Amino acid sequence: MFAIRDAVDDIERLSWQSSLFSEGHDETRPPIERINLDGDSWVDFAPAWLSSTDAVFDHLLHTLRWEQREMAMFQKVVWQPRLSGEASEADVPAPLRSALLEIGDRYELSFDHYFANLYRDGQDSVAWHADKIGIMSQEPLVVIISMGATRTFCLRPKLGGETQRFTVTHGDLLVMGGRCQHDWEHSVPKTAALVGPRISFTARHMKDAN
Repeated sequence: MFAIRDAVDDIERLSWQSSLFSEGHDETRPPIERINLDGDSWVDFAPAWLSSTDAVFDHLLHTLRWEQREMAMFQKVVWQPRLSGEASEADVPAPLRSALLEIGDRYELSFDHYFANLYRDGQDSVAWHADKIGIMSQEPLVVIISMGATRTFCLRPKLGGETQRFTVTHGDLLVMGGRCQHDWEHSVPKTAALVGPRISFTARHMKDAN
């Protein structure tokens, strides 16, 4: 059984001010660009897509119950190098809710599962993996909205090949679709750069996935 610890003290120690980040667009959203990874997998990407990004970041940072979980690595049990938090509909502030409704209309689905990862600094990361929703759906859609510090989001084919890198900044939208969760893996690597906290907010459609 892996342990889970409450990370409220970590949040209190984080140094973040809204003035450190430029605000996302409040008017017309930028166009979404599709990048075909292969014949069956794709990524949709739009920079500065979320509006009122500072306010959304601050709301999630201080509203969600952030936890750190243990995981097995190299025959040892270690703490995950990031914090995580589940989000309910009530936890989603209005600008983010509006953005998710717009995304849902675009892809003709509604989201019913939300969670977030908090990278406290450049030493927090997530290793190569594919989201488990791929077990339940042939072509699952995974929506990620990045807020806070700039980080690198990487994708690589499971059978080997060139790594695709995306620089995600405050308010950027990244959507993985097609067979991305079956044939590709993604990660957020550590960085030696002195960066502040970043929240990666993820929305999925989990009901009746098949």
